[in-house]
Amino acid sequence: MWHACRKALRVDSRGRGLYSPAPCRLESACRLVAPGPVQRQPLQKCDGTQQRLQRQWDRLIGFFRRLKWPLLTHFSAFGKLYELPVCAQKAAVDLPEYNGQSVQQMEYMVGFFDGDGCVTTMNGSTSCRLSVCVAFDSGEIPILFHRAFGGAIYRAASGRGPAKPAISWVVTGRAAKLAAARLRELRSIKKPQLDIACFWPDQAIDQPAQAHALRLCKHRDLSESQLGCSWAYLAGFFDAEGYISVSATSASMRLEIAQKHPAILNVICRFLLDELPNFCNCVRVKGQYHILNITGKDAARIVLTRMLAAGLLLKRREAEIALTLSQASHMTVREQLSQLSGNQSRYKRLDSEGITRARSITRVTVKLWHNSRSGKLRPELKFELGELKQAHALGCLQARVRLLRKDIRALLREDNSDKRFNDAALKLMTEYISMEL
Repeated sequence: MWHACRKALRVDSRGRGLYSPAPCRLESACRLVAPGPVQRQPLQKCDGTQQRLQRQWDRLIGFFRRLKWPLLTHFSAFGKLYELPVCAQKAAVDLPEYNGQSVQQMEYMVGFFDGDGCVTTMNGSTSCRLSVCVAFDSGEIPILFHRAFGGAIYRAASGRGPAKPAISWVVTGRAAKLAAARLRELRSIKKPQLDIACFWPDQAIDQPAQAHALRLCKHRDLSESQLGCSWAYLAGFFDAEGYISVSATSASMRLEIAQKHPAILNVICRFLLDELPNFCNCVRVKGQYHILNITGKDAARIVLTRMLAAGLLLKRREAEIALTLSQASHMTVREQLSQLSGNQSRYKRLDSEGITRARSITRVTVKLWHNSRSGKLRPELKFELGELKQAHALGCLQARVRLLRKDIRALLREDNSDKRFNDAALKLMTEYISMEL
């Protein structure tokens, strides 16, 4: 068994990461599947310890990405446990005129569908399908769409390593047309796609042309005049695409929304300018994406408060914690938010020791800048800054490896599909991840 682990977790001579010469199966608790590329984190001026840690990280993250989560059979939402799949039901489309709360809820769902919703064809373009896919611990969203439009909820993806299992709300056929008709009543990014789904032809001869038009819509940005925004829409869109971040070195927060096309971000920015006269943020470009940052404690607090009142759902707990941010609660708030956030940046976040090191680097950098402005040369500051950066890089890597070991152990303990093998695999991998590489 140990030979199988070493063979599957081998690194090639160029250090390019994991590879497996043949499909390797460690049974049940830790299954290895088709290998994928492992991104190496670049290091500058690594000493021997840092290089060993980097190799250890490469092997562990490669193993972790191949480690399956237990099979998802249930999910929770609104305090209730649901068994998968949740069967299809008749869409609630014959309701009387919606009251104010229902209109707000529709705006929220349109905003979320703009962020994480999808309109696709199925069965060889014979019909249209609407779907929303989320992580298994965000079950309120599929239930919300299920109650409003019918359809069913299925397991969409099995979890693997840092990627959580996913569930998906899906509606097809006539119910999909009715759902599209409701969602297209408001101006949104996906309104052209919803228009096509709403009027999907029954004649087979007309369906290929509509399928082609649907594909074109997915790559076309709308003009800003075709889009709209409200606090409920923004709450839904932020639940799907937004991010709450607390600075590592100061008691300040940032709200961020990233999109490939800038039109909707410009519309949101103008909406915030109308609602908040002192709002002065704008959309900036970062790589292939456009990003709207809402910075400043007061502006971020107002936006979070308004979104909470408008029905913020998935990030409600995060928003409530962020609103308690102060100089005294800075570290507590940051730690609580890190536990509620997704895994995209889990291994990049600074722990308390990393924050202390980052503050020291900032302090020395400021001193060095002031000295250079005044014409004074202090080589000892440059040397100190270099030492601090090197220690910071090593400390961050050590923290990442510790956290990764913890996550691997936790996931191995969760998989109880084969108890006879589970204890042996856990002991084996604990010995492996504790060894010096």
